[in-house]
Amino acid sequence: MFVVCECIDNPGAGESRAAALDARRAYLESRPGTPRGSLSTIEAEDVQGARDVASGGPFAAGAFSDLQCEQFKPKINNLG
Repeated sequence: MFVVCECIDNPGAGESRAAALDARRAYLESRPGTPRGSLSTIEAEDVQGARDVASGGPFAAGAFSDLQCEQFKPKINNLG
């Protein structure tokens, strides 16, 4: 299952992000895949497993005000 996690910053989180950036890079590099910012697609058994991965990084301890995780269901030509 792939899960998309949108991490919403706290107001004024720039300083927290800057302080945690090196630790975040190291955290993401320790996991499979390549970081693409704060919108991540995570392969996990379920949504809670993906939430656990997303909330385990250094940015979760100050940069994010919210973490939204939803199952990603790719569709082709889903116009209605």
